[in-house]
Amino acid sequence: MKKTLSILTVLAILLCCVPAVAEIPRELAGKWQGTGTPKNGGPSIDLTAEINADGSGQYTFEQAGYRESYPFTVSSSDSTFSVDIPATSSLGSVAGTWALEDGVLVLDITTTFPNGRTYSYIARCERVTEEAAAVDMGETAEYADAVISFRYPAAWKCGVAYDGSIILEITGTDSAVIVAAMISDLVSYTGDRETDAVAIEKTIAEYSLEKQEAKGKNLTLNGAYEMKQVGDMRGFRALGTWRATGQDLVMTTLSGDRHLVSFTFIGDEAIPMEDALLSTVTLLGSETQDGGAGFRRWQGAGYSLDYPEAYAVQEASVGVVFIDPEDKNNLIMARTYSLDFDYSDELAVPIAAQALPKSTKVEPNAVMETAGDWNTAVIRGQLDAGPMAFYLIGSGRTAMALLFTGEAAVGMAEAIVASAAIE
Repeated sequence: MKKTLSILTVLAILLCCVPAVAEIPRELAGKWQGTGTPKNGGPSIDLTAEINADGSGQYTFEQAGYRESYPFTVSSSDSTFSVDIPATSSLGSVAGTWALEDGVLVLDITTTFPNGRTYSYIARCERVTEEAAAVDMGETAEYADAVISFRYPAAWKCGVAYDGSIILEITGTDSAVIVAAMISDLVSYTGDRETDAVAIEKTIAEYSLEKQEAKGKNLTLNGAYEMKQVGDMRGFRALGTWRATGQDLVMTTLSGDRHLVSFTFIGDEAIPMEDALLSTVTLLGSETQDGGAGFRRWQGAGYSLDYPEAYAVQEASVGVVFIDPEDKNNLIMARTYSLDFDYSDELAVPIAAQALPKSTKVEPNAVMETAGDWNTAVIRGQLDAGPMAFYLIGSGRTAMALLFTGEAAVGMAEAIVASAAIE
């Protein structure tokens, strides 16, 4: 014990003697490139800033064929930086302030020459994404459902959470990957930063530390992001922290072929696997065909139904949602349940009472009605969004639930239930 204490004491003394290096935000570290615009006119500069995790780095600028490169230091406490200019340089000093604005590094730079003359400019720099070395996942296993398939290291443990999220746990570590996938035409990224900025920043804002703490959630994003493309899928890659463990995370969200997918890589063992895993993604899912007048036919895994042609579609592994873009209170939700017994009309009422989402806070008082060729259990109630109707039908060992909310959706409920087919 005495030996241990003496070693710890020596370490403490040594650490106290080492000059402190100011920590910087994790999202600031990396390589940045951009163009500087002189405040009082003149030729622009090309600027490269390479920033290390401890705030040290290299500052390189080029202007009209002139190039210089010097070490520099970034301070987090007051958002300033200074360049280490050697005495042999014609420059006196170079310093300024920095800010991260929507993933862009903005530098307000002032050069002061020995004669007292100053030269100031603003540089806006984008992060440079270095090509990562290919990661070999080794022996892999496949995950596949009605919406998405991908491969992952076979040694990882795969499961599905109650909300339909796919959880990949890396055995023996706190690292993991969380996957969410749905068919949706509500959000589609173009790959152009300016065009997609509003949608991306709105999404990131929902994962702010303040909001996630209030919800008791662990996934937080710090606001930094870069554009991302994987094959024909386009979207963004955001940085953040898993609150429960303090681990770094990367959340990559992509859209393509009416799909919206999100992969969250948590921890040092998961993040390096990002590109290798994403390269295996295949988008699957339903098809739509023309239905009756004003409707389209939706075909999923084992069931189909008509839905209003003006409604947007959002499909996940646990079901499908049709949304009125003019009034999002009008929703139609459908999903199926596998039964351990053969379905019968006599069992419809108790199954409906059990399947009714508790979030509706509606009393599960079901009655039997007819919709087309179906005998269906129906539960009606009132929500903040308006009237609600919950229908349950079944065939063989499959039950199908359809939830309608909003006056317009409820008004179409009987016709849509009548159109449903269980295969």
